Amino acid sequence: MFLDIAFAPRAPFFDAGLKAHIITRYTDVAAIVASPKVTVPRIELDVAVRLNARFPDRFSALSKWAEGILIHLDGPKHVAGRDRAKGMVRHAWDSLSAAKLKARAERLLDDQGAAGKIDGTRLAADYIDGPWSDLLLLSLEDARHIIDGSEGCLTEWSQIVALNKYQERNAKTAALMDRVLAKIRLQPCPWSTEGFLDIDAPVMLFILGLANATVKHTITNMLYTLAADQPEQDRLRRDPSRISAFVEEVLRMYGAVRFRDRIAGPDGLEDYAILPGERIRLYFESAGRDPDVYPDPNRFAPERYLDTTRPAPILSFGGGSHLCVGRLLARLQMAALISALVERYTLIFDERNPVSFPDIASLGFKKLPLRLAPR
Repeated sequence: MFLDIAFAPRAPFFDAGLKAHIITRYTDVAAIVASPKVTVPRIELDVAVRLNARFPDRFSALSKWAEGILIHLDGPKHVAGRDRAKGMVRHAWDSLSAAKLKARAERLLDDQGAAGKIDGTRLAADYIDGPWSDLLLLSLEDARHIIDGSEGCLTEWSQIVALNKYQERNAKTAALMDRVLAKIRLQPCPWSTEGFLDIDAPVMLFILGLANATVKHTITNMLYTLAADQPEQDRLRRDPSRISAFVEEVLRMYGAVRFRDRIAGPDGLEDYAILPGERIRLYFESAGRDPDVYPDPNRFAPERYLDTTRPAPILSFGGGSHLCVGRLLARLQMAALISALVERYTLIFDERNPVSFPDIASLGFKKLPLRLAPR
């Protein structure tokens, strides 16, 4: 397969180049990601605050969006943001169903695969972005602009980028969010009896631009896995109950999130000799290949999730106070798409090469040329 993990599971160690404690074993990653003694790094927020302080009024909106992103918040603000996100996800769960998602997947496969070829990344984006734009009362065009804006303002941070680039992104995203919010506030709020709140804007930015990106990347990894394994496609057709196990195994071996960083809190982590304020890098990809937890860990084997004794839970969705609120919905979306695909088509690689996603923290594709052979 296309993934070479950065570190095999081993005892924790300190990487002087990264200036971080490297955590790779499943039990260690699971313990630290759920620990209340660690926090999420606030690099993007710190940059936004410094820019806003140095150039008043030029980056105020950028700072506001960064401050509202769930992964940057702690304490009561984090709880409030998660509650709004939970409301939006609950609204999605109540509005969607496996049957509705499968029907949407069938339409997209038939439309995009009419010529026999598809781009897996486009399929994943259309499959996820369409329903979410409807659920959040947005046009698909507005949703895509929000996604572009969030990627520019919140994930493409670098202090060497010209300030006018930041300002341009800042102005466009701020104007877009103001226009979108003014429009949707004219309608009843479908996810809260409190109506629309100011925090809804950055929460929408987080869901559309960051959270859903991991779902889309994981879907492309699933498509790649299927195209590379024709016998597995046959097994899924013969036994649809295997699909949920297939989803779990892809999340274990090829989940979109390769690692996440944490910062030790004021008490540090005594069990790991980690001092307060030190950076910790948690490698989910190596934790998923830990032989002490998953026998024969480098073998792709969905049947391990069909046994009566299920393996340890996958860590792709994080843990603790930052456990993904949309994890069940994401699994439902993935399973419905795979079900529609294997029933109607055989998936094979196109002659063109896939283009991997250029991000050391994420696993996915920028382009994934595939062919659909009707069954």
